Amino acid sequence: MTPEWFPSADTWAAWAQCITVGVAAWALVYASRQVREARETRERMVQPNVVVYIDHNPNSWQHLDLVIKNFGETAAYNIEITVPPYPIVPYKRASEADITEFLQFPSYIGILAPGQAWRTVIESAVDRKLLAEPLSDNDIVGHVSFTAAMIPDPNKEPFRNPIWLDPKMFKGMLRVPPDNAAKQISDKVGEVADALREGL
Repeated sequence: MTPEWFPSADTWAAWAQCITVGVAAWALVYASRQVREARETRERMVQPNVVVYIDHNPNSWQHLDLVIKNFGETAAYNIEITVPPYPIVPYKRASEADITEFLQFPSYIGILAPGQAWRTVIESAVDRKLLAEPLSDNDIVGHVSFTAAMIPDPNKEPFRNPIWLDPKMFKGMLRVPPDNAAKQISDKVGEVADALREGL
């Protein structure tokens, strides 16, 4: 016989329904959060991603380049670079009478396709070392902003990445050409093998 204080079958059914509704509500909230995070992740993966950095010139290792590159999956539009003047080894252009003392680069680029880069030679690292005293080696800090559409949505903020250029980042670096290293090792091993054969 069931005690009077023990809940009836109807009470158990009501509790079960309440628990079911609670679990369903929690599952709905969790699923909607997962969908939102997946959408945000997908949007981040396909958005443009413009980065400004210093790299070695591919044709002359001692020269440094300023590179503005879109690493994203879609085109970047309305690219605006905001940095203080970058002091370089002074030089005189053939077409100009004035001496250039700061790096020249566009403050605005209309579009960069995925993987496309705009680059310019900064200067020779050798020249910079010779004139290290008058030139500042302070980091150049700024930002680059860009949009995912040629005509940006006025209700959306443009994408923005920080710029942190370190003029001394390659100081004291030793370069080993990757294409010659294997050949040099192979030649040395061959010389040792020849010497061993001659000794036998």
